[in-house]
Amino acid sequence: MSSEIPGLGRRREAREEALSALYQADLLSADPTDSLRQRAIDEDSYAFDICAGVRDGVDELDDVLGRHLMQWSVARMPIIDRALARMA
Repeated sequence: MSSEIPGLGRRREAREEALSALYQADLLSADPTDSLRQRAIDEDSYAFDICAGVRDGVDELDDVLGRHLMQWSVARMPIIDRALARMA
């Protein structure tokens, strides 16, 4: 018998897909939802919700992140760290 909460694995996988798409989009200066479409991820998925939210709020998210970075800037953050922080 599994102690896993129903649906938890799917949400974790969606977060992994979103992180990968956000990383790729940042690296290529592209829309993260396009990366998900190329991978044939369902547009009604949680991964799309995350990526669209980051895409639509990136300026506000970066402003908040920037206010909490000490002697650093959002642009200087490693791409994976920036993607994860934006998701959070």
